[in-house]
Amino acid sequence: MKKTSLLIILFIQSISIFSQNQTNRVIYKVGLIESQSQELKNQSDERKNFVSEVKENLSKLECELIFNNSCSVFKVIEKINPNEDSFAYKKAKNFVNGLYYKNMQDSLKVTQVELSGKKYFVKKNIKEYNWLITNETKIIDGYTCYKATCKFEEFDKLRSKQLIFTPEVWFTPSIPSSFGPKGLDGLPGLVLDGRFNDRIYFYATKIEFNVIVEKKSLTLDNKIPIISQEDYNKMLLEINEKLKNE
Repeated sequence: MKKTSLLIILFIQSISIFSQNQTNRVIYKVGLIESQSQELKNQSDERKNFVSEVKENLSKLECELIFNNSCSVFKVIEKINPNEDSFAYKKAKNFVNGLYYKNMQDSLKVTQVELSGKKYFVKKNIKEYNWLITNETKIIDGYTCYKATCKFEEFDKLRSKQLIFTPEVWFTPSIPSSFGPKGLDGLPGLVLDGRFNDRIYFYATKIEFNVIVEKKSLTLDNKIPIISQEDYNKMLLEINEKLKNE
C-alpha cells in the first residue's frame, strides 16, 4: 500500500511540477551539529570561543541548489561579509565551499576544488552513495520526507588512516528530483535536510519552482579541467611531499 501511494505521488508530482524541463531553486541554511559542540566541554575557553564564532558565521551562510530534470548545481551564495577576513569566517565557509555539479544525461558528477591556486573539477561516482531508505518520516516545509542513511569507508593517504563516513538525509518523493545539497543525492526525491559525517547539516528554508536563471547557471566552466579522484589524490600527495621538503 505504501509503495503504491509513493508511486502515485511520484506520478502526480512528475506531471504537475516537472512536466516541462523547468528550472527550480532551493535555498539551504547551514548549522553545526550539536554533538560537535558537546566535545568542547573539556576544551580551553579560547577554543570554545573560536568554535562559537565559527558556528555564528555558519548560521549566516546560505547555499543554493539550482536544478532541472537532468542536472543540478550546488554552491554558496556569495554575499558581502564584514568578517570575511577573519579566520573563523574562512573556517566556516570552508565547510561548504566549492561547487557540486551533477548531470544525469551525461552520467557526470563533479566537485570543484582548488590546488595551488588552480581550479579543478574532480569526477565522482554518479552513484556515490548506497542509501538505506527507512520508514521514518518528518514534515519539512509542508513536504513529507523520508530518512535515508549510508555508511562507507575511505583510506586517507595523507593522514595514513581509515576514515568512516555516515551521511544522513531526509528526502521528499513529492519533488521527484535525484539531487541534494553538497552532493548528497541519488534518492527518489529531493533532499531537503542532509548531514555529512556528523559535522554540519544543511536544511532547506525556501523552495522555488520555475525560476529564471542565467543559462550558464547549469553548465560547467569548460576552462576548468576535469580530473579523476585518483589524479586528485596523487596531486595532494605530491603537494604534501613538496611542503615537507621545503
